[in-house]
Amino acid sequence: MEVLGYIEVEDRETAQSCLNTVIELGGDAIVAPLTEALEDSADPLKVIVGLTRFLERSLSATTELAMMVSSPRYLRMLTTLFSQGTLLSDTLCRNPEYSAWLLTEALLDRARTRDEVVAEMKRAFDTRTTFEERSVWMRRHARLELLRIATREVFIHAPFDSIVSDISALADAMLEAAYLAAREQLAPRMGIPVTYENDAEITFCILAMGKLGGCELNFSSDIDLLFLYSADGHTPESASQSASTEEYFRKLGELIIKALSEQTADGRVFRVDMRLRPFGKGGPIASSLDNAVQYYSTYGRAWERQAMIKARPCAGDMTLGETFLERLRPFVYPRYFDDATLEDVRGIKQQTEAIVAGKAHTEREVKLGRGGIRDIEFTVQMLQLLQGGRWPEVRTSNTLAAIRALGERQRVSPFEAETLERNYIFLRRIEHRLQIEGGLQTHILPENKQELTLLARRLGYQTSDAFM
Repeated sequence: MEVLGYIEVEDRETAQSCLNTVIELGGDAIVAPLTEALEDSADPLKVIVGLTRFLERSLSATTELAMMVSSPRYLRMLTTLFSQGTLLSDTLCRNPEYSAWLLTEALLDRARTRDEVVAEMKRAFDTRTTFEERSVWMRRHARLELLRIATREVFIHAPFDSIVSDISALADAMLEAAYLAAREQLAPRMGIPVTYENDAEITFCILAMGKLGGCELNFSSDIDLLFLYSADGHTPESASQSASTEEYFRKLGELIIKALSEQTADGRVFRVDMRLRPFGKGGPIASSLDNAVQYYSTYGRAWERQAMIKARPCAGDMTLGETFLERLRPFVYPRYFDDATLEDVRGIKQQTEAIVAGKAHTEREVKLGRGGIRDIEFTVQMLQLLQGGRWPEVRTSNTLAAIRALGERQRVSPFEAETLERNYIFLRRIEHRLQIEGGLQTHILPENKQELTLLARRLGYQTSDAFM
């Protein structure tokens, strides 16, 4: 049956063949609602191919199609997800049972909190006691949750701050999960380290940096982390394997990173970047509280001052993390800036601009290009550095919260604050759609006109010219 009509698809033969398969399984009742959904779709060909793959892998294709006929919302949700690119299609085709969960059980009307996901994790860990079992659960759970959050983004059209809060809460909970799994993996042979003076337990904190630190993580972002422990010491004398705190927390940190970022048959949870730690790649993977404070106070550079604006305790001993940030506050937010520091910051900006210009992506790079995400973030952070010594309200790791605080303090005009906020959200939504499409960490607009048109349609524009 010919149902494509005037719907434009690149490969009509493939599209019609897939549609014939769908109609054979679903009967004439599916034709009208599917045709309507395709007419409204950003990418009809991807929808048709994705839907066919999905039905082929479903437990009962006829049952799925009957649900689509009886529930227009279900059909619209699936066609919207399939139109977004390979990442969501592959997830649904790999796990067809996720679709019914999205329709009937998934929390779509709001972001989940960190505490909700942590509670779910602890229930799962009660019956999964090995490091390997817990790592598998983390990967599968993260895949399911990112599908739910992507559905909120592309189908529910949830507010931007709700989406990034949702992703960040998931990351926080997975970091807590990785820490718990790693600590319990080491405990039988190493125990928990104690101080030299009074055998008090030494605690550990994971600090989030970058976008996770600001609770504004995107769909395909690395998570930038710092590992911190409360004091120097050693593993207990009763432990079978004696070690210094430096050795113990190195092993702990490596296990945390493995639990999160090792690529397995179930994928990975998040990529981890540890380059922002003291002394960078050459430094220890975890630092004691006193050593970390001493490093920043003695060696901290302008870019590290700027990076620490985003620091936030996200797993482990939160009090330890807050203590660290409070001790570091005079470094991050000094009362006055000298000219040399300002020139260092200016130099960092110029280097970044030169790198982007050299790649000829200045006008198509939504993150690093001229007027892009990083320009907005850099501007906001610069104002925070200059004003934070006097105004505690601007000492926030969240970009939008900082813009609003700077506006309220009249460090920027109401028009400037509104413009920064509106354009930051606009560019971040583009970034999300680019990354949802293929699951890649990309920020560059397509040069191909057809691909750019598909991106524009996914974002709600009729043409690429209207979008640009």
